[in-house]
Amino acid sequence: YKEMIAKGVPIYVTPDTLLHIYHIQFNEILKNIEERDFFDSILKMSEKLYEASISDYSSFENPRMKEASRRNVAYFGVALKLLGKDVDIPFYAREMVEEEVSRIQAHEGFFNSSIFHYQEDYSQYVPRGHYTQSEKLQRYFMAMMWYGRMAFILKGGEDAILSKKDANIATTQACLIAS
Repeated sequence: YKEMIAKGVPIYVTPDTLLHIYHIQFNEILKNIEERDFFDSILKMSEKLYEASISDYSSFENPRMKEASRRNVAYFGVALKLLGKDVDIPFYAREMVEEEVSRIQAHEGFFNSSIFHYQEDYSQYVPRGHYTQSEKLQRYFMAMMWYGRMAFILKGGEDAILSKKDANIATTQACLIAS
């Protein structure tokens, strides 16, 4: 700066310089919190909801409730697998989990979800940004994308992306999770 001032070159600091520095700082803070705290929190939450879903499955007789809890076992099983947890998925949900995890890891575009029965873009699960810097962050990214992208669609029908039957099951799934 002294040299530039001596030569009469004006020094102009734009706001984007400061914003870029704040962005870098925020990104580092976020990365550290995600790796240090959020990963363990999402893992614990997933384990508890997975266990509750298994319990639900074994306690229900009603076919819709049984199917909703089966899909929830698979839903949380996928998240646990993405987080690197070695879980023994029950036989009634194993195929769905394996299919979803395989598609997520392949990152190859649109397919029907074996759990939710609508088209999902599996290319979105490619870790990017600071999530590429460690295996833990990559796992966290994929699990959070899974939780963030998969929707429990409430209304289905002929002109909808989901059948009425599957929408009713998805609504039941959401209610089970919320309860």
